Amino acid sequence: MVGGNSLEAISSPLAINSLTLASLFEVENDVLLMQKICWCESFDDPKALNESSGALGRCQMIPQTRNYVERKWGIEIDWENPDEQLYACQRLLNEEGTKHWAQTEFCWNK
Repeated sequence: MVGGNSLEAISSPLAINSLTLASLFEVENDVLLMQKICWCESFDDPKALNESSGALGRCQMIPQTRNYVERKWGIEIDWENPDEQLYACQRLLNEEGTKHWAQTEFCWNK
C-alpha cells in the first residue's frame, strides 16, 4: 500500500521551499494534465471498470499496466483506493509521459 497523498506532499511548505518557481509550474501543469486525463478516461470515477479491457479506476489502467507499475516501483497499490489510483497515475505520467493514455488524447489534449 502506498503511504500518503502525493498531492499533499507536493503542496507541503517543505516541498515548496525545495522547488524552483519553474518546477512549480511544471508540477501544476502535470497535475492539471492528470485531471484532464482522469476526466476523459472515466469522468474521474475511481470505480470505473471497462469490462472488455479490464481498465480500472480514475485513469483506466489496464491490468498489464497495473502489474507493471507495481513491479517497477516495488510496491503494492490498493487499486480500490482513489488516492492510491491517483498516486499511481500521476507517478506514471511523471515518469513515462502520456503514452499510456494515447487513445484518449483527442479529449485531454485540448
